[in-house]
Amino acid sequence: VGAVADGEGAWREVQRLQPDVLVTDIEMPGLTGLELAQRIARHELPVKVVIVTTFARSGFLRRALEAGVVGYLLKDAPVRSPTARAPGARCSGCSRTCWSPTSRCPA
Repeated sequence: VGAVADGEGAWREVQRLQPDVLVTDIEMPGLTGLELAQRIARHELPVKVVIVTTFARSGFLRRALEAGVVGYLLKDAPVRSPTARAPGARCSGCSRTCWSPTSRCPA
């Protein structure tokens, strides 16, 4: 388990610790969570990235999915919302696996 204050520190820890899963915020100083996910994908590291954020905008979700992010959780979503959809349900709006608190595609 690692904890850091910024995106560049997260990148260094990912390389050092080689985690199975990285949970990161979208907004961080130095390197954003999206940029971090893109870098992980570019380097073909076997790290599953989950982004936790307050940004419910479709553009952020789209970019996260393009970067290979496997989870996109909203900080202010009700506790029961991740189970509101069937886990791993294919999204009709973007044909990807989406974890949305509603049945509507956030993309």
